Amino acid sequence: MSYNNIRKWKEVLIIGMVLFPIILTLYIWPLAPDIVPIHWDFTGKPDNFADKATGLLLFPGIIIGLYFFMKYLPKIDPSKFNYPSFEKVLLTIRLALHLLLLFIHFATTLSIIGSPYDITSYIFYALIIFMILLGNSMIDIEQNYFIGIRTPWTLSNKEVWTSTHRFGGYLWVISGILILCLLLLLQLLHINSETIFTIFLMWIGVIVIAPITYSFVYYKKLEKAQNLN
Repeated sequence: MSYNNIRKWKEVLIIGMVLFPIILTLYIWPLAPDIVPIHWDFTGKPDNFADKATGLLLFPGIIIGLYFFMKYLPKIDPSKFNYPSFEKVLLTIRLALHLLLLFIHFATTLSIIGSPYDITSYIFYALIIFMILLGNSMIDIEQNYFIGIRTPWTLSNKEVWTSTHRFGGYLWVISGILILCLLLLLQLLHINSETIFTIFLMWIGVIVIAPITYSFVYYKKLEKAQNLN
């Protein structure tokens, strides 16, 4: 199958993942109470509520908005000329993103209609898997203003961008696999949700701060080398 056909089928799949939350929302509308949860704490218990229309339509609206934003991103980015070189990667990222959003919508919908499942832990795992997939795509992302590790140092120097994304990609994949295994083990050992949530937040902090720090240090290293020459 040619790449064009694969691209078309992936686009159709993404559109299906955008439409499914709308269909699911219409299906559960009669089953949902007048006041529904819109936010959950780290134990999976709802801690914020809204009226049914807001609660049920907000997330599908966000999904639709993100679809058009990601779809037409290459047209609005000043560095649009770089997008053709990572078109395949961008399509994979869009597919993974909408799969994540679909899962979150399905999980939160179960909570809205009174499912006893702890949706928080499942969403943690889904986020980690998404970050692993995103990390795997990091190396192939060219400079742009919307996707990737966008710091003043990566945006101003192509070598810093490339090196930082290679570092960040390996970090996100390897640490993501390790943290996924750790959280699953902790859950099997019935460790409390607060501990799992704290470890998850610490991991997020590391994978965000480490690449930013790396980009600064690497930029300064190149700058120092240029000054010596």
